[in-house]
Amino acid sequence: MCWNVGHSNRPQPGKRLTAAHHQRYSRWQRSEVTFGPVGRVVVTILLLIPVWFGVFYSVFFLVAAAIWGLWIVPLAYRDVWRKVRASRTHADELSTEYHHAYPDAGPARTDIASREMPPRW
Repeated sequence: MCWNVGHSNRPQPGKRLTAAHHQRYSRWQRSEVTFGPVGRVVVTILLLIPVWFGVFYSVFFLVAAAIWGLWIVPLAYRDVWRKVRASRTHADELSTEYHHAYPDAGPARTDIASREMPPRW
């Protein structure tokens, strides 16, 4: 015997509270303004080479490496490891189709009085 007759588990267009569709971002994707994953790792290693010279060679290199490591490297890493928009996948297209088929019902309700009663089982 099914107690839940007439109620389906599939969300109905008028009953969904939120349907957040977010753009995905990635640090490992290549774009017009950033390197791909191999380029990012190579640039990361190349930026640390002057620090290595500063630690192992002389006091002059140590001061230069401190300036390099505390000022130049953070600025460079911010640009090298910048997040870029990830390319669309099949899952993104399915999500978009789903959100068009079942649009949002507006902002989520937060007060308890406006919540719907759960179905009895």
